[in-house]
Amino acid sequence: MKIIISLILGFSIVGGIYKLGHDNGYAQSQAEVAEQIAKANTEARATEQKLNARVADLSTQLVKVQDDAKKQIAKLNSDLVSNKLQFYVKVKPSTNCPSSTPAPAGANQTDVAQLDTSTATALVNITAQGDEGITRLNACVAFYNQIRSMINASPNSR
Repeated sequence: MKIIISLILGFSIVGGIYKLGHDNGYAQSQAEVAEQIAKANTEARATEQKLNARVADLSTQLVKVQDDAKKQIAKLNSDLVSNKLQFYVKVKPSTNCPSSTPAPAGANQTDVAQLDTSTATALVNITAQGDEGITRLNACVAFYNQIRSMINASPNSR
């Protein structure tokens, strides 16, 4: 009987020590995981702050480029209205009014016509809208590429 009690007591002690070691090991591994998560979160926040700062810089650059473009378009429109700038287009000569003197051989068979101010202004505004769209598209592509490269360079990227 003493042997049975000794065996039960021995197994109980060994089992208790095993359970204590297991519980301590589990708690330690949980602490290590929590520490790794905290470290990853800190690094992710730092990367996020860098990305936000870069996006803000790129947005500021885009606004500056757009403002400069608006100033150039306003100057063009002002120059058109004041006749400092005039637009001309080549036109074919009219065949309704035959000239009394024939054009010499090899002469340029085109005439030039001046566009009125409203048409010239409309053309400038159409091209300005196209330029603005292209500028925004290029900025979007640049945003994407820079953010992608920053994320791919991050040690926590997947």
